[in-house]
Amino acid sequence: MPKYIRHCILLNATAKTLTLDVQFQELLHGEWSNGRMPPSSIAPGSFGKWESESGGFMTGTEGVLSYIIQGSDEKLQLHWNNPYAGSNWYGYSHPPGFKVEKNGGNGDNATVTFIFTET
Repeated sequence: MPKYIRHCILLNATAKTLTLDVQFQELLHGEWSNGRMPPSSIAPGSFGKWESESGGFMTGTEGVLSYIIQGSDEKLQLHWNNPYAGSNWYGYSHPPGFKVEKNGGNGDNATVTFIFTET
């Protein structure tokens, strides 16, 4: 079993469908856990889940992805990093009129939830 596993949940609490931007989906370190890749779309009021894990000796897992917001070319971008040494880190960016709340995500084998809402 890998030492570092990151379970990610994105709750889409908007009225917009989110569509995965396959041009901006990358694991910088690690691998997808048992094919648990980000979903291609997340309907309004629904959620998507994915999971990445360390892929070797003394490694962590880090990834970035982007979802296109329905009705525009604007994007929600998420970044997670669970390094071998040091603290976990999460980042996100979104266009005006939206916000992201992050819950959880501490420890080596943790779940982080991103809640995406309209302001």
